[in-house]
Amino acid sequence: MIKKVTNDTLSKKVNKIGEVIAGRTCLVFSSREKIGYIVKEMNAYHQGVVGIVDDNSDFLGILTERDILKKIFGEDGEIQAEYDKRNRHLSIYLDSLKAADIMVQDPICLYEDMEVEEALDVVNTYGFRYMPVVKREEPRKLTGIADEREIFWHVQNKTKRKIEEQNSLLNYFMHFEPYGSCASASCHCSLDNNVA
Repeated sequence: MIKKVTNDTLSKKVNKIGEVIAGRTCLVFSSREKIGYIVKEMNAYHQGVVGIVDDNSDFLGILTERDILKKIFGEDGEIQAEYDKRNRHLSIYLDSLKAADIMVQDPICLYEDMEVEEALDVVNTYGFRYMPVVKREEPRKLTGIADEREIFWHVQNKTKRKIEEQNSLLNYFMHFEPYGSCASASCHCSLDNNVA
């Protein structure tokens, strides 16, 4: 089961997380899908993360390339005997491992209606590279997966737009609303007339 969307969001002006993930490619697989097939699809679509769902398409978790590598090859600090055992059974792992064996279950989610700044705060709080996105009213239905770098880019872009708008407004007042003069062309008062 694959959900694919390929529009580019980086060229859009967005404010909410739902707008960010609207154009992202999102791969979704059954929890029973074999890891070998998932890895091939991740490579084909250049994706580092996928969503995992049950038979009712309810969201169960996410699966990243790093999760797969850690499960197969181990982590830093493991003893040599554990590494050797894993290495001897590598082909068994690849043939039998399923998404449910590796996925991160019930991860913290972002909501589509979140402002990008709020979403970035959540990402920074938990330190995750990828964050699943759901609708607030349907928290069991995955709508996409956001990348922390993309969220950061949109926050930067939104801040830049706000600064440009403020500068534009300031320029307007500096050029068309000079301080100390009347807006009406028929008014002949001046600051000198107002001095007591």
